[in-house]
Amino acid sequence: MRSFFTKTLLSLSVALGTTGMVYAQAPGFYQPSLLPVPTATYSGSYAAPYATNVAMRRTPATAPQLTEELGTPSAEDYAPSPSDASVLNGAGSSYPAMNSYPAMNSYPNPYAGNCATCQPGQGAMTSGYEPGNYMSDSYAGDCYDGGYGAAACGCGWYGNVGGLIMDRSKDERIWLSYNTADFSDVLLSNRDADMNWSGGFEARLGKYFNCNQNAIEMLYWGIFPNNQSATAWDPDEVQGTADDLGSVLAFRTLGVGGNPVLAWYNNAYMHRVSKGYDFHNVEVNLLGGNCGWNLPCNTCNCGPNLKLNWLAGLRYFRFRESFEFASSETNADWDGGNDDMFYQIDVKNHLIGFQLGGGANWCVSDRFSLRGNTKVGVYGNHISHHSCVGTAQEYAIVNDPGQANDGHAFMIRSSLNDVAFVGEIDLGFNYQFSCHWSAYGGYRAVAVTGVALTADQIPMDFADIHGVEEINSNGALVL
Repeated sequence: MRSFFTKTLLSLSVALGTTGMVYAQAPGFYQPSLLPVPTATYSGSYAAPYATNVAMRRTPATAPQLTEELGTPSAEDYAPSPSDASVLNGAGSSYPAMNSYPAMNSYPNPYAGNCATCQPGQGAMTSGYEPGNYMSDSYAGDCYDGGYGAAACGCGWYGNVGGLIMDRSKDERIWLSYNTADFSDVLLSNRDADMNWSGGFEARLGKYFNCNQNAIEMLYWGIFPNNQSATAWDPDEVQGTADDLGSVLAFRTLGVGGNPVLAWYNNAYMHRVSKGYDFHNVEVNLLGGNCGWNLPCNTCNCGPNLKLNWLAGLRYFRFRESFEFASSETNADWDGGNDDMFYQIDVKNHLIGFQLGGGANWCVSDRFSLRGNTKVGVYGNHISHHSCVGTAQEYAIVNDPGQANDGHAFMIRSSLNDVAFVGEIDLGFNYQFSCHWSAYGGYRAVAVTGVALTADQIPMDFADIHGVEEINSNGALVL
């Protein structure tokens, strides 16, 4: 399958968590006033540990223990001592000023949920807080805000919507119409109505879990081609001459109202071939990979340049193809009158099964990356098939005395369960505009084998009803 597509990625992420480590300093409460003895010593700590935001009360060594009744402090207890002034003013102390750092809830806790983080030196991201610094220097200008995996860009949900433009491989050529004056002059075949480049879209939604090291992802894509048709006219535009339209298909054993079906196709005014298609794909996949596989390039300046990922999941693939070869005896009006004859085939392939895959993403720069992904799977294929010949008013019947099917209407419905295989390759690029927006495009090819195609259901003998009922599922296509 050949495909060119352009997609726009919408990544919606809002970080969850609370600050696990904050450097802040605030005035103490219940601090004693200036003591009369300058040499008095104190026990306890000047301020609370960094894990809290409550300063501890400094008390003289002779103060009552916590188990004793402290009583109500006087107003003087609230006044700071002279030695506190330098601390409160941010001078003469190793402690930072109280307003030097952001509020407690400015940055999420990188260890929220007791999640394991990647270890430095393993080609992966760190926790986001480097020793000796309040935060990593790389915070400014990248998407990392202290979380792991998807938490680095938000709440763990992500999604995108993109457009697709796809074509498909050609069918086996089946001759339909020819010039009766020259049998080698093929005027119409099934390939004249083959699918052209057609548009579609894809939508993806995922959620990270397991501390953002894995994700569940749902994907839908579909292609919606317009019906294609082609027409062949009487070669010399005069019916009943040597240069007339003729049909290659063996309708000679079929009749409608006592007249042979070939009477509608031979010496006809015009022939028309029409084909219709649609493709639908639904997947639910489990994803994982090496540490940092789901992060933007250059996240915290320690993510790996080569990000590898794997997937395992379920895929449902539906492919429908319809075919019609019609003839009009007298005019170009397809009004369903008695002068119009139709041969129609419709097949639907419903594939469902298990797939495995993997991919790689190479960071060329902090914004631009190249990617490649593959998927392969084995599927059960439920096929439904319908074939009929007739006018708008009645079906053709087998008119072949001595045949077991003599008198049977040529209106056939059948089904089959078979095995099919699907392989997919996806190559492309990604450009990261910001933490939440990127654009990407590339080339996708999907190959499917073990499917029923309309060209494979056209019989050599239309009187063989049971042979037509047996679905040929040996077809293959490439998108």
